[in-house]
Amino acid sequence: MPDFAHSENLIQLAWLPLLILAFLLYLKWRKRSIALLSEPSLFDKLMKGVSKSVAWRSFVLPIVAIALLVLALANPQIGNRAEKSTSVSMDIVFAIDISNSMMADDVKPSRLERTKQFCSRLIDGFGSDRVGIVFFAGAAYEVMPLTTDYGVAKMDIATLSPTLANAQGTDIGAALQLSQQLLMDAATAKSAQSSKAIILITDGEDHEGGVEEQLKAAEKNGVQVFAIGVGSKEGAKIPLYERGEITGYQRDQQGNVVTSKMNEEMLKELASKTQGEYFQLGQDNSSIKGMEEALASLKRTERPVVSYASYQSIYQWFAFAGLVLILIDSLLPGRKVKLKNIFAKSKI
Repeated sequence: MPDFAHSENLIQLAWLPLLILAFLLYLKWRKRSIALLSEPSLFDKLMKGVSKSVAWRSFVLPIVAIALLVLALANPQIGNRAEKSTSVSMDIVFAIDISNSMMADDVKPSRLERTKQFCSRLIDGFGSDRVGIVFFAGAAYEVMPLTTDYGVAKMDIATLSPTLANAQGTDIGAALQLSQQLLMDAATAKSAQSSKAIILITDGEDHEGGVEEQLKAAEKNGVQVFAIGVGSKEGAKIPLYERGEITGYQRDQQGNVVTSKMNEEMLKELASKTQGEYFQLGQDNSSIKGMEEALASLKRTERPVVSYASYQSIYQWFAFAGLVLILIDSLLPGRKVKLKNIFAKSKI
């Protein structure tokens, strides 16, 4: 089934049923008119002299020709033709913290919303790099495997919320493990030579441990971890929401309001152990520029790419067929016996 580049022109086909109905009514009217204006014996001779098939042909050929020309104007296209090419790229996984503490508003509008803005802006600058997404709280979850479909990546990031996590907490070790798994599962002989990066975005409040083990694995696998700290050292209260409204603030077991503070020292140390870098995500764009420069300096390799987005227009086939039908209709005779011959043979 072809696609149409100008599908709005297809509305012209809506006239065809009306034309067909009008033609059928015309045939009925013509038959009645001839019957009323002539004697029965003469009527039979008149109708024998007129070919019904010719009448239908004289109508059907132009109608089909018009339909084909309208289809040509709509520019039908056939696609999904695989085209092989190459691109120079690397693999990047975003590991995004969606724990409740990311709702704190010491970075406006909130830590999580600022994170979404950061990721979207960064993805806009990607050329052909593959990107994957992991989110984490008390556990880590794969959102999207490595792909170059940046539109889907931005849409997935835009929908992130603490409500997506089955367990609250902040398990950075699990996030690093799953991110590395995405990178290694997608690695090929050629892509193994290019850089692999994890962009970890969190406030740094790790509650589960296991980070050291994953950093050693990352160093062994040649994965660089870039830590993006979101929040402030002073911290902020963690709001609780119900139907979009703040109903209170998170409290500890003693009933005290919890203040979430960014653990900057831990994030700096984490990045340095894998030859990565640390950036603090604030209200300005300095962290975005710093991250863009860091990624630009990493090694990329050429890899094969298969594209299915190529379409071929075939409107000329429809236009040619329509014009041929018009030519045929103009060359064929309109009657098999001329009416004047009928009247000459009939003695009135």
